[in-house]
Amino acid sequence: METISDFEELLELLVERGGSDLHLPPFDTETDNLALGKPCTWIYAPELSVPGLLAGIEAGHVFVSEDIAGPRLFLNADADGDRRYEARMGDEVRVPAGTDVRLRCRVEGAAGCQLRVRSTAGDGAVAVEGDDFTYNWTARAESDTFFRAEVVDESDPSHPTTRALSNPIYLAVEWNVSVHGATMRSRSSS
Repeated sequence: METISDFEELLELLVERGGSDLHLPPFDTETDNLALGKPCTWIYAPELSVPGLLAGIEAGHVFVSEDIAGPRLFLNADADGDRRYEARMGDEVRVPAGTDVRLRCRVEGAAGCQLRVRSTAGDGAVAVEGDDFTYNWTARAESDTFFRAEVVDESDPSHPTTRALSNPIYLAVEWNVSVHGATMRSRSSS
């Protein structure tokens, strides 16, 4: 999907939000498979208020679903090994090179779909085996990367449908470098 590829190139500059419009007449009825969409932007906000919602959006703590009844995604990371999964979509996790980072994606309401995990380190997919499904994996921090998730319905293989997608969790790798006896910390360049 070209627009998702374009989105991935701009990940550090943009926060994903859902929206829809239709520019083909007639504007009052559906035309074959062309219809006004109803995407829903879900926000993890520090409080239920306008400033809280805006803070959640600004932090990138959002995912987009096909509509209010569509699948839900919860992407988290645990970089310090305490199994608390403190980081969420939109967060940057700074870790020393070689650190194993645990990631978890919980999917609700998408039994029979595919969960795709996208990253500059490589992509993967697993079958969503129920309406409350959790996928856990570990990634070794070798260079700066991101992880984001998509729920895709492949019931019609010729027309896979993205039903939900998350903002990424960014992984920033720090290298300890010794220069003339002084230790310096540097982010990797990917």
